[in-house]
Amino acid sequence: MPVNGLTDFIWSVFEESVPMSTYLVAYTVNDFKYKESKVEGSDVVFRTWARGDYINQCDYAAEVGPNVLKYYEEVFGIPFPLKKVDEIAIPDFSAGAMENWGLVTYRETALLFAPNVSSESNKQRIAEVIAHELAHQWFGNLVTMEWWNDIWLNEGFATYISTLGVGSLYPDLPWYAFDTYDNFKEFFIADAEPSSHAISKNKCNSSEIMQSFDAIAYRKGAAVLRMTHKSMGPDWFFAGVCGYLNKHKYANAEQDDLWQSFTEAFLKSSSSLKPPTDIKTIMDSWTLQAGYPLLQVKRNYETGVVEISQKRFLAHDVNQTKPEENSNQCWWIPLSYTTAAELDFNSTEAKVWLECDLQSGSSSLSLNPPNGVAPTDWIIFNIQMVGVYRVSYDHQNWRLLAATLNSELFENIHVINRMQILEDIYAVAKQGEQSYELYFEILEYLQREQETWPWEPAVVGLKELSAILAPFPL
Repeated sequence: MPVNGLTDFIWSVFEESVPMSTYLVAYTVNDFKYKESKVEGSDVVFRTWARGDYINQCDYAAEVGPNVLKYYEEVFGIPFPLKKVDEIAIPDFSAGAMENWGLVTYRETALLFAPNVSSESNKQRIAEVIAHELAHQWFGNLVTMEWWNDIWLNEGFATYISTLGVGSLYPDLPWYAFDTYDNFKEFFIADAEPSSHAISKNKCNSSEIMQSFDAIAYRKGAAVLRMTHKSMGPDWFFAGVCGYLNKHKYANAEQDDLWQSFTEAFLKSSSSLKPPTDIKTIMDSWTLQAGYPLLQVKRNYETGVVEISQKRFLAHDVNQTKPEENSNQCWWIPLSYTTAAELDFNSTEAKVWLECDLQSGSSSLSLNPPNGVAPTDWIIFNIQMVGVYRVSYDHQNWRLLAATLNSELFENIHVINRMQILEDIYAVAKQGEQSYELYFEILEYLQREQETWPWEPAVVGLKELSAILAPFPL
């Protein structure tokens, strides 16, 4: 309303906000235009803002936003607590986007889409960013981490949940497979260095806050949540998430609060996937120590027994040169697997657990698969790369995988696991555990590969080898 005695001034009065963290407050003064959109079954007013000349590029964002918001309301069972959401494209915005509660800000390239001009990758990126920022309306806004050392409770959740949000819009497109590898490639390299850090770090001071926003918080945090979801079952997972959000809404929480909610949800569930110990012990092994495991699989081809052990995977394997370092690290690993006879790449839930004694670092398992594994059949662990670990097989099992990949039956192996095989064989070849000859033998199958994702780890590996060999004349 106008201000008495002052021209060109307007006095704005706002409703009292819900309880919220100060870093989430935003307002804007502009002469932009907006496009309003709603979806059936939602009372939230959704507006997409941009400069007047660009308002015709808001159609896609105006469609994605309210539909993703409704999906989140349904899956969390918690209505969006505000009456409206504004999303605004800002020129020269330094961040990619910011989840201010009720006024989400984006750089223009992260929100605007021009049909017949923008690429399909732009379209995918816009959907991902919108889904990420709207996931923050629950993870970060409704429930905020106690302190910045647990920023992964904001960013890890938003990164993973946004994958599900985009998947709800395009159920027939393989966004999930793309995001799976995209997440892993972002943190697998950094987390394989001795200088890496845990997902949940020790309490940091204010000068260290920005260092916490890295691939470990975003990508590894998301991967651990995906592993929990896919290994232990969706009903149990979402019951725990909903309990966490309801119990701590309009307040702060830390990761132990999430583990408590998961525990309470599991005790109430009828799930047959009983973990071997308490949830906190399992999850702390993934969030309170740096790195991730290399699963070592050695088969006895006469008895059918599979011997499994683990060690921390390091890009430059200091376990060989300094075995005393990292020797006591281990993780509680949910193991999924299938064989050439079963070909079950849909069951990602844990069939068995590789347990971990964190004090001694002891961790091994003798597995006798119920249906057995014929000596001429391969076994594959980590179905659809659900687990946060690499796998190294004995030489014969690698050869059996290579034989299948280089045959007309290569598509019997799920595309994500074909991608995983290329990732893992290159990683263990670099460490000297397998030969580059075997790596190139497996690569030969790509002449049959029609999907794009397995090509990415192959191209990355070949580029690395090319750089290594460049100084040496052929």
